[in-house]
Amino acid sequence: MGKLRPYYREACDDYLRRLRHYEPVAEREVREAGRAATPELRRREESARLTKAIPAGSTLIALHRGGAGWSSAELARRLDAWRGEGRSLVLVLGGAFGLDPELLGRAQHRWSLGPLT
Repeated sequence: MGKLRPYYREACDDYLRRLRHYEPVAEREVREAGRAATPELRRREESARLTKAIPAGSTLIALHRGGAGWSSAELARRLDAWRGEGRSLVLVLGGAFGLDPELLGRAQHRWSLGPLT
């Protein structure tokens, strides 16, 4: 959600450049809902904007602190499996207040980045 600060933008661009050596990768920044009256409304509005950006038929993975923690080996196994499915893989990261429960419910997987090395 939103635009990255310059330091993070530089790091993100570096990782995207590295990933593109292995697979086609696209990044989409979605505008934040800064004027929403409550955190709940903000989550709902931002999740609606994210939903519009998700290609039909893709595998949706919500980056969420309550998600499963995958090791690097588990991530590699999952990536191989997803690659074999031939569908777009979409990772969704919410804004400051996270993702709306409805969008979390649509996700095929919830992933917490915590244990990844």
